[in-house]
Amino acid sequence: MIATALERNMARRTWVGWAVAGVMFLGWLGTNDKDNASTSAPKPAVTPTLRQMSPKPQMQPPTALDIPASQQPPPSVTAPHAPALERLYTTANVRVRSRPSVSGSIIATVPSGSGVEASTAQGEWRRVKFRTYEGWVSGEFLSSTPPIARESRPGPATPIAPLVRQSTPSRSGEAMRDPYVGTCDCPYDMMSNGRRCGNRSAYSKPGGRSPQCYF
Repeated sequence: MIATALERNMARRTWVGWAVAGVMFLGWLGTNDKDNASTSAPKPAVTPTLRQMSPKPQMQPPTALDIPASQQPPPSVTAPHAPALERLYTTANVRVRSRPSVSGSIIATVPSGSGVEASTAQGEWRRVKFRTYEGWVSGEFLSSTPPIARESRPGPATPIAPLVRQSTPSRSGEAMRDPYVGTCDCPYDMMSNGRRCGNRSAYSKPGGRSPQCYF
């Protein structure tokens, strides 16, 4: 009985040992197959991936539409240019009126030769300022030449004939020739009607011809 129990016990141990050995053998085969597979399988080629660099977008300056209305600078306001003043002078006593028309009310009367500051022109009228008065004056009575300059401007010289004094012919002198008829050079010449020339002769008139009539 004791021998049988021992045999059974040994047989059981033997079977367990073989079972453990079989499991270990199977595990070794699996590990070896994995190593062989990892060793023999070719590794896939690694292809480098080129990253394409996209250009950076250029920054555009902000336009007036992109800027909020609260941040936009206020528009610059250009002051209107005042009309240039021109110094003019009145050529007569002229009336300053409230508008460029003869129907405008009279503001003041500017004396002749007075200087005024003229600015705006409307037709034949000019807007002027005289002392504390300002209104419209007809341009017909305005000139750019000062009155003193107009009066002192010399006029064209008028030639004056020289004054020749001629003495009254002496009746006591002796005639140089015989009297002519129809020609009044000398007082003793005769006109066509038979009368003596006398004071009508050229000899008797100053400033004219001076014929020699007497010795």
